[in-house]
Amino acid sequence: MDLAAGKTLEQINAGTHLVAEGIRNSLAVSRLAAVRGVEMPIAQQMAAVLYEGKDPRRAVEELMTRELKSESEL
Repeated sequence: MDLAAGKTLEQINAGTHLVAEGIRNSLAVSRLAAVRGVEMPIAQQMAAVLYEGKDPRRAVEELMTRELKSESEL
């Protein structure tokens, strides 16, 4: 919710003592996926929003306009 409101990861973390699930994992998962050559578009977009300052609206737009393909393709 805070990301959608335009807050940065630093602002969100400064305003709470809780750890949001997935924040650290998104970076680790997207890096591992890149090394292994696995597409993980949601994790990659989340890492870009959280750690690279990507606009959340742009990330959603890119996810929604990706080329369709079968989830079972290897």
